[in-house]
Amino acid sequence: IQVILEGFGLFHYGNLRETCQNPKLKEAFSDILKDEALHHGMGVVLAQRMVLDKETKTQIFDLTARFIRALIEAEWVLKTLNENSDGLTAAQVTKFKQEIGWEFQIQARTEKLKALIKKVGYDGLVEELDAVGIFSY
Repeated sequence: IQVILEGFGLFHYGNLRETCQNPKLKEAFSDILKDEALHHGMGVVLAQRMVLDKETKTQIFDLTARFIRALIEAEWVLKTLNENSDGLTAAQVTKFKQEIGWEFQIQARTEKLKALIKKVGYDGLVEELDAVGIFSY
């Protein structure tokens, strides 16, 4: 989970830095990226060295599946919008998703998450998660 979380943080903050127009904020994102890179790198090294028993593999599968689902679906975004407004109509949700490139972002997240798992040598985990539809949206 650390490798996925920190790696996804690198992906997310990297995108924020690249699209940021405020020089001071852009510099802050760069500092965050440096810190995230250290955490992510340590997680990769540790994960590659671990020998896992069956129970641990099951726990990793279950927790990773839940975490990935939450990142891919990102329904919390729409929930937050609804809680801080009068609610969105179906047409407004559709328009919002089109305007922010929702489908493209979901696909990019999915590919990034798969790459992060493979980075630590857990290719089999990607196949297992794929088999039960975790990466499907």
